[in-house]
Amino acid sequence: MKRKRDFLLVFLILFFAGCSTIEYYQRGRALEESEQVPANSLVYALPRTTLSFEVTAKKTMFRHGPYYRYAEKYLGITNASSDDWEEWSITDIVVSSDEEIDPEHYYLLESNGPLEVNAITLSKCGLILTPNPESYNDKQTVQSVITENPEPLFHTDLSVKRNFEMVYDTSYRFVETDSGFVRVPYLYERTVRLTLEQQAEEAANFIIKIRKRRFKLMSGQYDVFPEGTALQYAVENLTILEKEYVALFVGKYKDEYYKVSYRFIPEKDPPLRPHVLFRFSPEFGLLPTNDLTGKPVLLEIAKHGTTTIIDDLTYMPVEEGEEDIKPLFYRIPEVVNIRIIDEKNVLAKKDLMIYQYGQTVRMPVNFLLK
Repeated sequence: MKRKRDFLLVFLILFFAGCSTIEYYQRGRALEESEQVPANSLVYALPRTTLSFEVTAKKTMFRHGPYYRYAEKYLGITNASSDDWEEWSITDIVVSSDEEIDPEHYYLLESNGPLEVNAITLSKCGLILTPNPESYNDKQTVQSVITENPEPLFHTDLSVKRNFEMVYDTSYRFVETDSGFVRVPYLYERTVRLTLEQQAEEAANFIIKIRKRRFKLMSGQYDVFPEGTALQYAVENLTILEKEYVALFVGKYKDEYYKVSYRFIPEKDPPLRPHVLFRFSPEFGLLPTNDLTGKPVLLEIAKHGTTTIIDDLTYMPVEEGEEDIKPLFYRIPEVVNIRIIDEKNVLAKKDLMIYQYGQTVRMPVNFLLK
């Protein structure tokens, strides 16, 4: 029995002595502290948040009708406008965020043996970013103005008839006879352009004709009467045609939409003053920040204080013999409230998480060992 105890004691001494000779470690540190990257290592970065703002602006244009002077005379419409104008308005602002590598926060996770750490779990949570080109495939690489192809705003359908008429005039020619020259009259045709009032009267008569035919269709006064979808189609197209001709007297409107993407990268702390995102003018639309003809549209960022408690934490100093036990760094984002405002109104608001406004904390690497 004693020999067995002695043998077991020697075995345990040799076992722990052998274990003490294994110097296996994993540690993390800032990449700038390393002159070279060891073979068994992983380079990662902390994320930073970028803000994107897609602004949609509407340009409303009005062109007066060529027959506006005769709107009251032929149609009974008063105060038909004689001026052309354009007006801009902001119709929508979409606020979104994305995560990208913070170039000021690269770190190195190294080991003198096989790298046995499931740090990819933190990467999936967005707390660190490991090399993964596929994560950038869906990101926009070009921020540009997107416009719908605008068409000119013209009055093209002015009449269902020609804008000129044939008239007969009498002229004279001289014919030589035995007694001398005789002036002989003759008729000839010439083309005369209709006056603006004549064209307006013709267009007004056509409008009245459309209204009469639409009424007869809807009241069933025709011998051959369309039904169902055919009747609806006929009435709708007569209404569209009427609007086109009434626009010759009262003018017509057209809307064009423009989309502009703005990008903003927050610094370490929210700006003390609101940031000028762009400028806007009802006359000229969306303008750059240095164009003082427009009024500023401001970006306000306010922290919720969700990571304030971490500010008061202090890390205990590293004890003797634990100098090589360096941590894995990651970020906890701060929740903020974002508002887009002009002089009087809040145009958009949203709560988002921003990594730069949060805290960089550390975790012992052995917490993530397999």
